[in-house]
Amino acid sequence: MGMLVNFALRIRGSLNKLGDYGYVTPVAMGERIPKIVHQTYFTKNLPEKLQKNLDKMKAENPDWVFRLYDDEDIAQFISLHFASLLPVYQRINTQYGAAKADFFRYLIMYKEGGVYLDIKSGLEQPLNSIIRASDRYVLSHWPRFYPKVMLGQHPGITNPLGELQQWHIIAVAGHPFLKSVIENVCNNIKHYNPLIHDFGSWGVFNLTGPIAYTEAVYPLLARYPHRLENNHIDVGLIYVALDSNDSLGGHHQVFQKKHYSKLDEPITTQPFYILWVFNLTKPIIKLLKSLKKA
Repeated sequence: MGMLVNFALRIRGSLNKLGDYGYVTPVAMGERIPKIVHQTYFTKNLPEKLQKNLDKMKAENPDWVFRLYDDEDIAQFISLHFASLLPVYQRINTQYGAAKADFFRYLIMYKEGGVYLDIKSGLEQPLNSIIRASDRYVLSHWPRFYPKVMLGQHPGITNPLGELQQWHIIAVAGHPFLKSVIENVCNNIKHYNPLIHDFGSWGVFNLTGPIAYTEAVYPLLARYPHRLENNHIDVGLIYVALDSNDSLGGHHQVFQKKHYSKLDEPITTQPFYILWVFNLTKPIIKLLKSLKKA
């Protein structure tokens, strides 16, 4: 079984091949991080816990602009500013809102800069205290829990410290890290095959999420300005700000759609013959995944 798992991991690793594929043109990198917070949710009518968290951040950061984008806003933004990428975005299965949010966050941050923050996340202190005048990009890993346990150590990440967190992005507009991520994610979507590149959580991580992000940024760290902190706690951020007793999880029940970790369908649209084979082999794939976890 171990040999089969390792073979599957090698095949799934065929995504995330860094390159300049011409999906977006380089733009001049900004000098300062603008005071804008970008967040996404499928509707403007937030559940109570999410709205309270947003209201708290707004009250504590009165000189910052908070922008909430729903599904319609996202499609309009891409149509207006990245029209050639709209077909790429539209290939993402509408059930996978997390993958669509991944795609959008890279585009909005490349175009405008500022702070992207997941709708469930929060701030330990005001953003004016978190962000320095010299900052061009702020990165962090997941915290390491003594002595060995560390989150974000996904198969397929070359960074020995694990994933670079992308539930928050703090950057100037036009930063080359974001161009690299956009190029990588678009190329991933072009080549994604559910028969070999998985679905659900790991499939999203690898296609558009933290694996794709880390593999696009990590090789460029020595080339472009950034600040790398040990973890988000050192930055002054909260991963889940909805429950004071649980800052690392417990948020799935707040969202009104089925969580992507529970989905068992392809992440992007597929030809009928791929779908036919996928549905035929899905029980075997799910069995192998369950055996790997055991």
